[in-house]
Amino acid sequence: MVLNHEGGVNFNPDRPIERNGRDGNPLRLAGGAYPTGLFAQSATRLAVRLPSPAKTFRATVGVEDHTSACAYRGVIFSLSVQDSQRFQSRKLYGGKEGLPVSAGLGGVSEFAIDARNPDS
Repeated sequence: MVLNHEGGVNFNPDRPIERNGRDGNPLRLAGGAYPTGLFAQSATRLAVRLPSPAKTFRATVGVEDHTSACAYRGVIFSLSVQDSQRFQSRKLYGGKEGLPVSAGLGGVSEFAIDARNPDS
């Protein structure tokens, strides 16, 4: 999953989350292409509902290369099961490598992923 933090600059309320790319192009972290994943604006809470229970969530999170303001402000990503936080990233910036995530889900089929600017 790749989430973007651009504030309102290019926000499109009709398309707040894009699957497997951004504006028809692959997602990019530090120049590397990611053919699968999600692109979303900042201040995003994504509710994930799986078809069956899972033990672990694995992904790479980061700030997409083609950003502006987020390159300076940074984004913190977190994953929660019910009210229990299972993962929180350090502040991540645009143009940098993604951060691998491996979070225990404990056999649940629903969890939440958050992206936020810690300075807002």
